[in-house]
Amino acid sequence: MAQGATSGPVSSGLSWVSRCGNGGGPRVIGLASSPNDAKDHTLWAATFDNRIYRTSDGGASWLFMTTIVVAQGGLDTLFAVSPSVATDRTLFLTINNFVYRSTDNGATWTSIYTVLDTGNPKVVKGLAISPNYAVDHTLILEAENFHLYRTRNGGTSFSDLALAGVALGQHLSSVARGGQTPLWSMERSYP
Repeated sequence: MAQGATSGPVSSGLSWVSRCGNGGGPRVIGLASSPNDAKDHTLWAATFDNRIYRTSDGGASWLFMTTIVVAQGGLDTLFAVSPSVATDRTLFLTINNFVYRSTDNGATWTSIYTVLDTGNPKVVKGLAISPNYAVDHTLILEAENFHLYRTRNGGTSFSDLALAGVALGQHLSSVARGGQTPLWSMERSYP
């Protein structure tokens, strides 16, 4: 990475190697891979200073894409990559309680939603994209208050699925990729 650091799996993940040269640079706090990573070797990385990078060679080199301007550096950062990113070029990113969408493979990002509960920001803790996103445009967010928010129009609008308090202690636990089921699952955890 030109201005940052990341490590990538080598030998099926049995060992790791630095891909930044001197080990310096901003801390990587979010990483996403293309659904076609085995063929296109594409990854996206978000750093603590809200910079976005992309690699198309499995991490050997990184291209700085943009900086997302937010009030506070990202501590809670999640990516969701469209299963059809090769054609629709769509990615989603959350930084704290802000949701962003890119429709140009990560070059530019638009703020599409701010998660608030009674006026207070709630950090996004889970992010799931439908394996059939190209057709149904469905994305689900889980906020720290155990609310689930859904869009069925690619982020133009979100609805609160009103699960707060109903399933206290449950959280978004897994997201299947590549058309596997389930799309998302709920798992009970106890404090």
